Amino acid sequence: MQVSVGPLLLDKDKKLLFNADRVLVSDNPRLLNVFILLVDNEPEIVSRKQIIDLLWPDESISDWAVSRVIADLRSTLADAGCGELIKTVHGKGFRLVAPVEALPAEQIDKTAQRQSPILAVSLTILVVLGIGFFALQYKVSDGPGLPDAQNETGIHGYENQESIDYPSIAVALTRKEATHLPLDDGWWTSAQGGPDYSENELSYQSPGTIGITLAHNYHGPDFLHGANLNMRVSLDNTYIESNKGLYLFTHQMGGEWLQSRCYFEDLSAGPNDYSCRIDAPGLAFVLGDDEYAVLGINGENDYSRGRITVHSAWIDYPLSVPMDQGWYTIPPRPLHYNSGASGGVSFEPNNRSQNLALTLAGPLKLQNATLSFTFVADQAYIDSGAEIQPYAQRVMENWDGEWQCWLSNEDILPGGMTTHCQLSEAHPIFNILEGEYLEIGLRTYGQKVNGKISIHSVSISCSEAFPRCGLQTPP
Repeated sequence: MQVSVGPLLLDKDKKLLFNADRVLVSDNPRLLNVFILLVDNEPEIVSRKQIIDLLWPDESISDWAVSRVIADLRSTLADAGCGELIKTVHGKGFRLVAPVEALPAEQIDKTAQRQSPILAVSLTILVVLGIGFFALQYKVSDGPGLPDAQNETGIHGYENQESIDYPSIAVALTRKEATHLPLDDGWWTSAQGGPDYSENELSYQSPGTIGITLAHNYHGPDFLHGANLNMRVSLDNTYIESNKGLYLFTHQMGGEWLQSRCYFEDLSAGPNDYSCRIDAPGLAFVLGDDEYAVLGINGENDYSRGRITVHSAWIDYPLSVPMDQGWYTIPPRPLHYNSGASGGVSFEPNNRSQNLALTLAGPLKLQNATLSFTFVADQAYIDSGAEIQPYAQRVMENWDGEWQCWLSNEDILPGGMTTHCQLSEAHPIFNILEGEYLEIGLRTYGQKVNGKISIHSVSISCSEAFPRCGLQTPP
């Protein structure tokens, strides 16, 4: 039976898929079996179990294998300009988002047969011209040619994952040492008089009419995005009895005014530790040499009467990956390490599917951990209609991993964003042993990809079960 699926033509019996010009898109039986399953159930949702039962009826297979098949199928469809045909319905499965209509018998065969000789001749001409052009370029060039990724950055690009010597390029997770804020005269209040100082602590009185702020000007350079502001605080009985909450906050000063703050209620006298993640949309809280942020604490507005005492204040940073070494592209593309406070690594994809990736070495226990990518896709990339897939996959024969953290073009925010990808706790693939490896990165998808992708940080929030992510000593 032959059907049209949007602009594509599908021969279900022979398992052949053609584009609108009757040029063969795929004859991969595994991918087309899944595609046919989606076609037969359109517009209903196809569950992961249905796909496993179809492809591996007698095997014990994880959901991750399904994610890889769907990713490969999407990539194949993107080659034909149809990367949007499969929609993920989170927690349920996948469905086709294209009209399906039956075609007259043998329509695909007739048009495809007429196209084949022309296509073969065209390909032959292109190959001959390509060889000639390459020979000419080689003959007249006196220099080494355009720099590739290895010449330009000192790291490698690879044609495919099978060609990578992972042990030689793997890196370890790192954590920047916490920054302790001195409790000295660098602190100020939003009311006259300033804070009261005593040995190893400072305090101030909230008058009960307005919320008074106790703050510290924190100067760059520093990458605060994703870090945590922490304070050890005591409250007197008057404040507790006022039944008001408490805020920790970070304000980025200069240029666009940004604020990150956390509210705490049900307070006790303490001392208690309060922690607030420093975060905002875009590439926020990245301080250059001449920039600063205001960090502090304030009582809830309106009648938060009493004394607030700060015993210590510090910034701790997330477990993260190096952003100045170890990155590579698949297939190879020039890759740049960025200078300045934002740092990071960038490349300009020119293919419908390319990876910007890094390999982590075990041992690591990342079950239920959260992988966070802070990145910028420039306007040219967004305008090209391309998508982005954050991923984490184990370096092993079946390449199990997390493939569900998909960002459609509409999800990509101009100016930068942070996307969070939670790794499953239900499968041991994220228990990375000594001598094993995990590849993480961003994959681009699109029929015609332009522009630039820059990753500025990748951090990992460990699970409660493995608070150190399985590391023997804190990095």
